[in-house]
Amino acid sequence: MEEVWNGGDVWNTNASESNYPTIRVNGEDIELDVGDNFKDVIKEQSIEAGFGKFRVILNGEEIKPSEAPELVEAGMKIEVLPYDVPGAE
Repeated sequence: MEEVWNGGDVWNTNASESNYPTIRVNGEDIELDVGDNFKDVIKEQSIEAGFGKFRVILNGEEIKPSEAPELVEAGMKIEVLPYDVPGAE
């Protein structure tokens, strides 16, 4: 079974010079606090965006849920993207 993120369970080029962790969702960049729970932040932002299933990009690399760090760290660039389901419109 393919491992994917979902609402039940990035990387920001505009702020690349900042050491603040950021998350990009639907093209909007949001600064995060160092020490926030990583999965909680992802879940909250994906729900607000209305994503059922989604992909998470951390510092330019897509990660699986099992690869997620525990906490948000300084300099992290996170992006949450909708998961493309073949045949869905």
